[in-house]
Formats: sequence, structure tokens, C-alpha cells
Amino acid sequence: MRRLLALLLMFACLGTGLVPAVAARPEATSPKKSKKKAAKAETTRKSKADSAQNRKKRAKIFKGRRNQAKPEPVKIVLEGANVRLLNYTAFTLYAPKGSAQAAQRAQLITQRLDALLKTYAEGNVSIQAVSGPGTSARVLINGEDLTTVTQYEMQANGFASGYALAQRWSNGLRQLITKPNVQDIYFTYAGLPPSLALDGEVYRMSRQMVPDYGLFTTDGTQQNNRVIFWREGEPKPFKNVYVLNRNRKFVVYERGDERSLPPQSQGGNGTHERR
Repeated sequence: MRRLLALLLMFACLGTGLVPAVAARPEATSPKKSKKKAAKAETTRKSKADSAQNRKKRAKIFKGRRNQAKPEPVKIVLEGANVRLLNYTAFTLYAPKGSAQAAQRAQLITQRLDALLKTYAEGNVSIQAVSGPGTSARVLINGEDLTTVTQYEMQANGFASGYALAQRWSNGLRQLITKPNVQDIYFTYAGLPPSLALDGEVYRMSRQMVPDYGLFTTDGTQQNNRVIFWREGEPKPFKNVYVLNRNRKFVVYERGDERSLPPQSQGGNGTHERR
């Protein structure tokens, strides 16, 4: 009876187009495929875990480097040595302490400064700063090298430009050569003897000068490679004698009370040369 009723119900549903839903049976999966799928899932999980762990490590390292104090640059301790002109300091050179480079350079440049100034007459000395490659610069005297500004001098004086420091040195030198005692030694009386002996008389430098008015004459007598002049027509012993300096001016030598040995003269041919 139950079967009959079921059949009648089914036929009735077919007639109305309604079919009772039948539950889908799950597809069967083989054990081999299940293992591969599980292994793949495990690999993916581990990869994600490793990536997260690596990211944490990198972040920690970066944070440590960022917080690490930057090493300070090594500071070079410098020592200075002065370039001198007579008793004046012209400028100061620098080099690493203990190297003795500054002292050696200062000695050489002091000697060179002395030699260059003795080469040129008063008024004919040109001191200038000249820039070089990069930040380097030089100081020239009448176009000849006196010194080069180094990085150590720039550092010690707080200059970023060697040319600016070379200009300061040049200006200082120009002021120095105008000082009276520098003028006397390097220009006005440079190379002149402090005293002369002529005809048994001693004549001492008076630090006076007179222009050439054409009143002086000589017979060619020399001392210390300097020709001695006197006023034309003046009787002996002369009150004063005269010697030309580097600037072609007559320096006065005054007669003293002392007597000297006969002079070691050169020339003395007895002829008179009008000046």
C-alpha cells in the first residue's frame, strides 16, 4: 500500500512539473590527493610564518642601526709656526702636531721672503694673492711664488676659501713693508756698510738721504763694492761722503773723531765723474 501511494505521488508530481529534490552525494576524494593538498597548505603556512618572522628581524636591525650613534670624524690637532719679517709675524703656517712640517715650511718661507724683498727696490714690490685649482691659492711677490695656502691653514683660520686667506696674508705683508725699520733694512739702507774709511777718516752712516743735484763727484774709490762720492770742490778731509742706495738716492755718511787705518780702496784713478 505504501509503495502504491508513493508511486501515485510521484506520477502526480510529474504531471505538475514538480520533482522532489534529491541531495547531491559528495564526490569521493582519493587519499593521495588529500595528502598533497595538506602538504601544500602546510608549506604556504610556513612560508607566511617565515616571511613575518624575517620582517620582524629586519625591522629590529633597522631600528638598531637608526638608534646607533654616528661615529664622530677624527679631529686632527694642528700646530703652527710663524713666518717672520724682522721682529714681525707675517703670517702663521699649520700642520699636524708632531710632524715638524709647519716649522720647516716657516723657516724656508721666511728665508724666501727675505731674499725676495732684497731683490726689489722700494716702490717696486708687488704682493698679490692668486687663486688656484679648487680652494687652493698662492701668495706672489712680483710674480714669484712665496707660499701656497694649505687645507691646514684654512682649517686653523676658519676659511673655506684659500684665496680669501691668501688675500689676508698679502694685505698683512703690504702693511709690514711700510714700517720704518723694514724700509731701512730692506730698501733705504739695504746692503750699505754702517761705516766707511777714506783718507784716514772714519765716516758713519747718518740715516739721512739727499737727492742727486749733480753736485757730487768721485774718483771711483770703492768700499764694500760701493762707490764713494763727495761734494765737488770740497777740500779734504771731507765733512760728509755719500753712497748711492738701491733707490738711486745718496745716503749721507758723516765724519767722526775716530781715525782708521788706510782704506782698502779700489779704482782711485784720479779722474772725476760728474753725477
